[in-house]
Amino acid sequence: MIPVVVYPAPVQGEGASRALADAIDEASRRAERDAIDVLIVCRGGGSIEDLWSFNEENVARAIAACGVPVVSGVGHELRR
Repeated sequence: MIPVVVYPAPVQGEGASRALADAIDEASRRAERDAIDVLIVCRGGGSIEDLWSFNEENVARAIAACGVPVVSGVGHELRR
């Protein structure tokens, strides 16, 4: 059994990149208290527009500044 701590944030739409960056910052600040060994930043698939929040500079900077390792799992759009 592995304990999981969830830091919810919207992943698309107006303000999503700011909310994602804030959630990453919060997880980093609370890492010791919440016993966080790794942070997983993820969402399911979608179009490039749906996934764009993860491409914003503020999210990249929050990940770079995070005090724990970050694993990214962002989906993709299936094209046929």
